[in-house]
Amino acid sequence: MLTKVFRLDPDDRPPLKAVCLKGAKVAMIKTHVSNDAGPGTRGAWEKAGALLEGAGAVVEDVELPEVFKRCHEWQDIIVSSEVRVAFLSSTWPLAAPPRSRMVLVRVVLRGVGMVQQST
Repeated sequence: MLTKVFRLDPDDRPPLKAVCLKGAKVAMIKTHVSNDAGPGTRGAWEKAGALLEGAGAVVEDVELPEVFKRCHEWQDIIVSSEVRVAFLSSTWPLAAPPRSRMVLVRVVLRGVGMVQQST
């Protein structure tokens, strides 16, 4: 619909320039939800890897560890912390310099098992 509104023709685009990716390293990252992908998505994923390899890239499949299943929890923690900074900056301790904020991020990530506590 938007293509009609803006009079865009998907077939009317400039020709692609050849790109040499020889030696470039590309990770095809798989997550805990990758197996839920439908055949179209899987086909596109495989084709993308083949095209990258065909252009000279070194493609590696990388599977994220199980702990990444909790990404949504981290997002909630980080977003709520950012909201506090934005709306309570005069009263919230996060109005401190950026280095102090990094300490909070480390504490948050340690709490969800992403950062090992240093001794």
